[in-house]
Amino acid sequence: SESSSVTSVIPSKTRSGNASVSLLLFDPTSSNSMLIPRPTECVSSAEDARDLTKQLQEKDRRIQFLECKLQQLTEDSAAAFEEHQKLKDENAALLRAITKLK
Repeated sequence: SESSSVTSVIPSKTRSGNASVSLLLFDPTSSNSMLIPRPTECVSSAEDARDLTKQLQEKDRRIQFLECKLQQLTEDSAAAFEEHQKLKDENAALLRAITKLK
């Protein structure tokens, strides 16, 4: 005689609101069924989703702040480079003038 069993996946919620999964093993030749809890990846609750959303928003704000700071530093660096070039040119002109006076 052939024996077969049926396995069903049964979703449920834990007390913390996270989803869990159990397997229900059913053997039609027996009157016994067995519920076997299986660990699964945690499915976030609404509170966890809100926390993750807040974290993401905070990281977005931080990224925007750093992008603005980077832009300002880039502009400052360009201005410093421009001033450096100007002073370098003035120094070269002064050195030429000094050389002519000698």
